[in-house]
Amino acid sequence: MISIFTKDTPEAIKLIQIALENEKFFDIYKNAVKIKPSFQMLGLPSELSDKLSEVLNLANAMKDTAKIKELINSIEKELASVYIEFEKELYELKN
Repeated sequence: MISIFTKDTPEAIKLIQIALENEKFFDIYKNAVKIKPSFQMLGLPSELSDKLSEVLNLANAMKDTAKIKELINSIEKELASVYIEFEKELYELKN
């Protein structure tokens, strides 16, 4: 599960950013909804899940691309440290 998360989530964030540039709200929503369950299953901080929920709400309402961009950038920054921690855990499990 962790290895899938560390592989798929950065890809989904990138797709959200591309969709955001083109104001494709459905694609923003589709990619955000794809990663939301893993945020909760892996016990990530609730602030991350809350930010992603806000992205979903804004994309569904088809408005405020500036706020969506701000939220996605914040999520991406916070996830950088999460990826590092998960990679350490995976390494320790393998050795």
